[in-house]
Amino acid sequence: MSTIIKAKRSSVQGKVPLVADLELGEFAINTYDGKLFLKKNVGGTESIVEVGAGSAAADQMIFLDTFTGNGSNTAFTLSTLPAADKMSFIFINGVAQSDSEYSIAGTTLTFSEAPASGDNIEVRTFKPYVSAVNLRSYYTFPFTITSNTTVTGTDDNGVNLVYDVGFVEVYLNGVRLLDTTDYVATNGTSVVLNEAASGVVEVVSLSKATFVQSLVSNNSIALSTTTANQVVDTFGVGEYRSAKYIVQMTYSTSYHVTEVMIIHDGTDVYISEYGTITTGSSLGTITGSISGGLVRLQVSPSNIDTTVKVVRINVSA
Repeated sequence: MSTIIKAKRSSVQGKVPLVADLELGEFAINTYDGKLFLKKNVGGTESIVEVGAGSAAADQMIFLDTFTGNGSNTAFTLSTLPAADKMSFIFINGVAQSDSEYSIAGTTLTFSEAPASGDNIEVRTFKPYVSAVNLRSYYTFPFTITSNTTVTGTDDNGVNLVYDVGFVEVYLNGVRLLDTTDYVATNGTSVVLNEAASGVVEVVSLSKATFVQSLVSNNSIALSTTTANQVVDTFGVGEYRSAKYIVQMTYSTSYHVTEVMIIHDGTDVYISEYGTITTGSSLGTITGSISGGLVRLQVSPSNIDTTVKVVRINVSA
């Protein structure tokens, strides 16, 4: 028999758990915002932190779009490009829709039948390539001191002291000291004791996991029409200044691969295409543009039912 473990959760937009709501080591999830929270204790002070908190462009993993049907409109524009059409979940009046009832091309969601007037449409898009995990190992810095109050610089092993604020422990002759009461460690490179001491001070830099921006992402889009300038990938104007793409197009048994360099100045996009290889004729042309704060890579396919796959290497702004 399998065991299902559920974290505390809320479906209220913007709701963050209180310190009293969680035990140390317990997680909470906001299912509306797609955010994860835990409680931490630093020097006896407890607080709630958002796991992977940072810029929205880098850390947001679930994107919510809401629309209202009018009885005639079948096409709706999503705020983010799905990594694949199966990564978006569509609900009308709270009822999940079968993928036979709609299609997604680029950022355009198209229903086979127009939602009725007043229908509440919700689209939740998951972005699996938002972030990666960066691990930092546990490390101990020993210092032999004589009537010192400040511990900094090179330790007894010739290694420079460095730590992350809030992720450090300090020991004097094997006895753990209390943060703030016995010492202050606020700059990442030194520890200041409240009273001069002699002996061996050990500064322990604790291991941790953090979320960092991914430098490489990929995407796959099925283009069912030959409409010009269909969006196949996007990134935030403020997130990256430039990117290198490998673009692969497939139509039946014909294949087309090319490389694209793209850069923007916040208003215009500039691209250079090179290294193009085809097994026959060209399967499409590539352009770029900026719209709604997003840099967009666009493809104009030569044939219907063309599959476009892209790999993007990002360079920060």
